[in-house]
Amino acid sequence: MLELRNIALYTLRSEYMDELAELVSRLFPHSSVHVVTTITPIRSRALYTKLLSITLNRIAEEAVRNAEEALKRCGARVARSEVLRGRPVKAITEYIEKFGIGLVATLFSLGLNPEEATREIGSLFAANLRIPVMLYTGLSHIPRRIDTLLMVVKGVEGVRAGLAISDHLSKVGRARVVVQLLGKPRPRELEYIKIQVHTKGMALSIPPPLPRSRERLVKAVLGEAEHSSVALLERSVLRVLRRLSFLPRGRLSREESALLGSMPIPTIVF
Repeated sequence: MLELRNIALYTLRSEYMDELAELVSRLFPHSSVHVVTTITPIRSRALYTKLLSITLNRIAEEAVRNAEEALKRCGARVARSEVLRGRPVKAITEYIEKFGIGLVATLFSLGLNPEEATREIGSLFAANLRIPVMLYTGLSHIPRRIDTLLMVVKGVEGVRAGLAISDHLSKVGRARVVVQLLGKPRPRELEYIKIQVHTKGMALSIPPPLPRSRERLVKAVLGEAEHSSVALLERSVLRVLRRLSFLPRGRLSREESALLGSMPIPTIVF
């Protein structure tokens, strides 16, 4: 059973951090928020290594403090704040296991160079973490309420998992759920999806199946996102965008990063 009582906000030094804090407080008002960031140890004998380490510590502590203050201004419940030491994925994974974190929220920046985007924190978390990751970009807007919930999934199991996440979202109410599927559902699967969504008291819309062409798939998802409030995107759909089978593990492809970086709404990858 999905538990989102504890959420981690991974903070970065960014002009969009206040917006991410507001988003977290709006969508998950009943969750306790853990504010974290990481510092990767410097392995160098350079003359100024100690000075650089002090500077990085100061920046990290300032980022955590600013995010904590932003959350409190929005009325969020801040459980704890911490600067973690180590590589981001390993450090946050250990923190998730220690404190029972159910979702990680962070920023996602495509950057000027698409190849550099795969090294972004949001990209690393989306590719490596086994729990839902909520991404917020400079193109995203913060919904006042969730009128339309976009669910981009492979099949029935994805719908079930997406609805479990929606149970924890605030202000969903009688939202319309748009389910984009990778393939045409069989009659029994379609009936199951209808029952599950209508049981939640929400309306259902199922557009034509997603095209297999990578470019058209991205266009179809972004098109629906323009008219939605929040997106729930299953990782198995992202993998369809991979062009190279030998892409290093733990990295998003250029196409995956391009889609996530272009989403006009907050996106939860699960």
